[in-house]
Amino acid sequence: MFTACCVPGIYFTEPEITPAGRGMYRLDQSDAPVEAFPPEVEVRALVEGQIMAKLYHAPQLGYEITPTSRVLATGGASMNTHIRQVCKEGEGGVTVI
Repeated sequence: MFTACCVPGIYFTEPEITPAGRGMYRLDQSDAPVEAFPPEVEVRALVEGQIMAKLYHAPQLGYEITPTSRVLATGGASMNTHIRQVCKEGEGGVTVI
């Protein structure tokens, strides 16, 4: 679903319930731990992780995410076209407004 330049990064700076955990986990293409990503990959992985958490909770709250769904981006970061693009790519191509 997400690209992050083909390497996963998982960031739990505060205790999280999706899944329960805390820490930062970065893996290379062969799933070996790495100390850091290039800055552009770090940021994308962080945004993608937040999107994945929201997607996990959406059905439990009664939402159904489909290709015809629209996501309303709010808050200061919603003005960032790059963040909105990551949301569009991660949400399976839904309309992000």
